[in-house]
Amino acid sequence: MDIFKKVTKVVNRYVTMLENILLTISGVFLISMLLTVCIGVGSRAIFNNSILWTNELASYLMLGTVFLAAPWVLRKNAHIIVDIFTYKLKGKSLRFNTILVSIIAGVACAIYFWFSFNITLNHYNNGTVNMGSFPWPRFALYIPMVIGFFFLIVRFLVMIITNLFGIQEKIEEEDPLEQVNNLLQ
Repeated sequence: MDIFKKVTKVVNRYVTMLENILLTISGVFLISMLLTVCIGVGSRAIFNNSILWTNELASYLMLGTVFLAAPWVLRKNAHIIVDIFTYKLKGKSLRFNTILVSIIAGVACAIYFWFSFNITLNHYNNGTVNMGSFPWPRFALYIPMVIGFFFLIVRFLVMIITNLFGIQEKIEEEDPLEQVNNLLQ
C-alpha cells in the first residue's frame, strides 16, 4: 500500500507540473486573444477597415484558453460548484461524495475525450481545412480539447485515488512560469 501511495504522489507531482505548463500556454493564448481583438478593433477605428481574421483567430484562441486551463482550475477547486447539498458534508460522507462526483465527471470527460480524439484524428486523416478568413487545418482546433479532456481525466483519477485511500498531500508549488523556465534550462 505504501508503494501505491508513493506512486500516486509522484504521478500527482508530474501531473501538477504539466497542468502548470498548460496553464502557462493558456495564459499566452489569453494575451494573444486580447492583442488580436485590439488589433481588429484598432484597425476598424483608425483605418476604417476591418481585419477579417482577428475575430476568427480570437475564437480559436478562446477555445484553447478554456480547455488548456481546465485541469488546473479543477485541481485548485476554482471551478463553479453547486454546494446546496454538500456544504454540510464532513468526513467520510464528503470523501464518498467527492469520489462519486469525480467518477461521474471522469466518465463524462472520458466520453468527451474519446469523441474529440476521434474527430481530431478524422479531420487530420482527411486533411479537412476550415475555409474562413484564412485556411486553418480543422484538426488543430480540436487538439486543445483532446489535451484538456485527457488531463481532466487524469486529475479526476488522482482525486479518486487520493480520496479513496486518504492520501493527503500538499504540493509545494512554484510559480507556473518558474516551472516552465526550469524545464527549458
